[in-house]
Amino acid sequence: MPLDILAVFALSVCGKAVLSATKYLDKPKCHYCKTRNEEKSLYCESCGKGLTVETNPELQHILDQQKQDELKAQQDKAERTAKKAAHRAEQKKQKEQQRIKSEEETLCSILMCPICLQESLTDARFCAKCGSELRALTPSEQKAMLLKYQRKGR
Repeated sequence: MPLDILAVFALSVCGKAVLSATKYLDKPKCHYCKTRNEEKSLYCESCGKGLTVETNPELQHILDQQKQDELKAQQDKAERTAKKAAHRAEQKKQKEQQRIKSEEETLCSILMCPICLQESLTDARFCAKCGSELRALTPSEQKAMLLKYQRKGR
């Protein structure tokens, strides 16, 4: 008689005791000491020896599930690493573009000596007259300088 039919028959006769017995029979059995262990356990609870597929074929589905979980974890980690690398590359690209843009703005602006107020239209960093470091004009100062040049030209 198949075990399922026997369990149904016994359940109708004995009740809940059969359910706990079938749960007990589903637990993997140690090949060495013959005790039943927890379903997810890989080691025998009484003798401590490893429960392997060779010694206990009931564990094959547990090992397969663990392998699938490990593969999925590795794939997830690789995807996260790739996303992080792409994000870092994008940030680096944006930062470089911003740096280039700010350099262009600085180079296009008029440089002026803060001490002797001499303006320099070259790309020199220091004033030729007093030697102090030149600074870029603010947009409002640039407008004032343009007005000054326009007046001189008339």
